[in-house]
Amino acid sequence: MFLRDYLYVDLDKVSGLASQLYDGVPDRATNVTARQKRLEADLKLVRGGSGSSAEDAIERNLGDSLFKGLEADLEAMGLLTDLSESLAVSKTWDSIVDLISPGQILRITSHGTIFQPAQMSEAIVGLATAAHGISELGIEHTEDVRPKPVPPKAKSEAQKKAERSARQASSVEAKYPEDLLPPGETIPLMNVPRAQLAGMIRVTRGVFGEGVHLHLRPAGQTGPIVSARLEEGRRFLDASPEVLISRYGLAEQEWTVVGVVGQLGRQAGGDEIDDVTNDDGSINRARFVDLVGQFLEQTSGLVDLPRAPGFSLVPLALYRSIGGSILAE
Repeated sequence: MFLRDYLYVDLDKVSGLASQLYDGVPDRATNVTARQKRLEADLKLVRGGSGSSAEDAIERNLGDSLFKGLEADLEAMGLLTDLSESLAVSKTWDSIVDLISPGQILRITSHGTIFQPAQMSEAIVGLATAAHGISELGIEHTEDVRPKPVPPKAKSEAQKKAERSARQASSVEAKYPEDLLPPGETIPLMNVPRAQLAGMIRVTRGVFGEGVHLHLRPAGQTGPIVSARLEEGRRFLDASPEVLISRYGLAEQEWTVVGVVGQLGRQAGGDEIDDVTNDDGSINRARFVDLVGQFLEQTSGLVDLPRAPGFSLVPLALYRSIGGSILAE
């Protein structure tokens, strides 16, 4: 048994499922033990010892504990399937359509990465701004990082041009993160063209929507991807999106996600749609949607759509194991 570090719980969806299972979800639990025992009796299952049959007067919020109980009960009723081991085998993906289907509730434990696009853009802008500030202080990028006195000298034409550009830019309100990059063709100290950093931010902003993106690779880094998008405003428990990098980084680590299968990935290509009209010349709305979908499927991963044989999950919760194993005495 391990302790859990919850990064995300969608309380709206979890409460909705729990209300169907438990016939309502109280804000505060005064009868948690009795409710669980009644459910176990209905399922004819015994999960762990005799315990006490007395009702426990527990005055605490159900927010953090509701999902854990729901997860165990869904699994006991056969409504939740753990596919962690199956998806780690490459051959499993050859028949993925026979194994899962949209609407199925899954639990997957796998190595994966989390990515928050807005924070990435802010980090790039912050790094460039710091480099520009250091250059203005006259600090050279050497092992001796102590500031050295710099004698005053005439400004070069490039510096004068950069200052004019900065004054002009300051008079225009920044609309996108890349607009906040320091002026000049090259970011000092970094020796990176400003246009390259701006392009990186634009790609990040264009490819990844708002929220936190989770990419699991159960079969390894070159295998199919299970994607999930964590929506802001649902519930990021003890980690807000703004501190994800500092706490969890960008490297792979083991995560457990419980969610509902959203859609199975499709192969790019297929029959071309060359007509989106009805016989009377009016627009066939369904065919038009198919046309747009066909176009998006050919964008080589630039749109947030799963590619076969991968699939997407609508996440209920995301957590990782911490603290080592708790051994029962």
